[in-house]
Amino acid sequence: MSEHTAPQTSETTDTPSGSDTSLPNSVSKPNSSGFLIVSTVLVGGALQGYANGTPHAIVAAFILFVVGAFITSLAFRKGRAELRGFRLSFSVSVLAGGLVQCYSLHAFGAPQDFVDAVGFFNAIFEDPPYYSWQEINELWIDGAEVSRGAPLAIAIWQWLYHVRLLLGLDFGMYFGVMVNAMFIGWTTSITVRIAREIFGDDAWRLNRVGTLSAFCGLLILFGALLLRDCFTTFLNAVVLLAVVCWLKHPNLRRSILGGVLTILAIAAMSYLRSRTLVLFGAVWFLGFSCWFISKKFDVSRVLISVVVLVLAAASFPYLISYLDISKQLHDKYSEQYGGHMGENSQDGSLAMSLIVNQPIPIRVVLGSASMTIRPIPLWAGLEDGASEYHWIKGYNGFYQIIVMPLFLAGLLLVAKQYLGSRQSTTPLFYVAVYFVVMVASVVLTSMEQRHVAQFMPAFMILAAVPDTRDKKDRKVVNQMGYLWYCLVGLVHLAWAIAASGR
Repeated sequence: MSEHTAPQTSETTDTPSGSDTSLPNSVSKPNSSGFLIVSTVLVGGALQGYANGTPHAIVAAFILFVVGAFITSLAFRKGRAELRGFRLSFSVSVLAGGLVQCYSLHAFGAPQDFVDAVGFFNAIFEDPPYYSWQEINELWIDGAEVSRGAPLAIAIWQWLYHVRLLLGLDFGMYFGVMVNAMFIGWTTSITVRIAREIFGDDAWRLNRVGTLSAFCGLLILFGALLLRDCFTTFLNAVVLLAVVCWLKHPNLRRSILGGVLTILAIAAMSYLRSRTLVLFGAVWFLGFSCWFISKKFDVSRVLISVVVLVLAAASFPYLISYLDISKQLHDKYSEQYGGHMGENSQDGSLAMSLIVNQPIPIRVVLGSASMTIRPIPLWAGLEDGASEYHWIKGYNGFYQIIVMPLFLAGLLLVAKQYLGSRQSTTPLFYVAVYFVVMVASVVLTSMEQRHVAQFMPAFMILAAVPDTRDKKDRKVVNQMGYLWYCLVGLVHLAWAIAASGR
């Protein structure tokens, strides 16, 4: 791996890491694409305005862009790469939202047709009186929960729609979608900050992480449709940042801050997607394990280990309760999603026989692979009449095919570097382990690719590990690309043979 992969000390300027002065000067100059980004926001706002029948969408896009950028600047002072990540991600999501809303209007006669998005929007009122918090949690209409299992998402959208009313903006799907785009933009800025903690002020890598995040199809899906996943992805990114910061400097202040952020994330997630609560404990357990094995024993590590054991013993009853809840949620949603897949798959189908009905070790391996090549074939669903959801998922299939060689090369380089220097690469190694374990958890429960998106910040960071300006790293990427595209070709060949035999 090139010298630029080694973690650098965190500074406030975006200058390239290492001592290589032959890098293009453009990496340290201010980004000159501001006009293009603003233009993209306005075009996306205009398209959403057309789909919703109001010019106010352009105004809303500009207001949320400015507010989101301002909050990003406050959260990450002098973080130019973080701000760039927000601006780029927000603009791409707003444009994608405009395109799919115009398509949905053409195909289905409404700005959005996806059932979850429509269900969430129907729970939001144009003006008071609104649903109370108790009603959002308990009310059922026509056999379905008003909240669709995410009462906090409804409450957030409804509050912001009230702000929209105070601003005098027209009511429409567009506003909620742009709020989602803002949260996805913040998720990208957090992802860039995680990368900064790992890579230091390597402007090239930080910008690459921001670009990969902004154009990730799964994140665009949450920024272009009215789905709760924008909030769950944001919360997971916050907790990942807390753990990485703690691993970089495991002191008392970062421990307390990380604990507070995680408690807040747990409280919020319990009203967004309760079944994923079980993962927050795993996230910190993985972090502590990576820290524990990164160095030899010394007095401080022994003391910390003793404190952890004492706290674990004191909280044993709560731990047992947590594990019991984890098992109940796992069994409940595994059965639910397994039944759903069974109802939508013929007995003996490739997916059911090769993945779902296999023993857990085989299911994890094959299921994880299926998450990277989906849909099969890649062009499935890209046709007039398909939902906007499937159009974006189809785009994401091509995105993953293109980016996967970088990710695979990143995994290989991280493993090599970790074997050479555990102490300096612990945060990066943790990110790799975190992503692998989280994908496995999705495979064992829902097998839904959309749920993997909550952990995609780790994917983008690992894809930025190989420095493609360096000949050695570029060679590794090319080798991984060759193997990867051969695999993709074989999978599509198998699909073609199976399809011809029907």
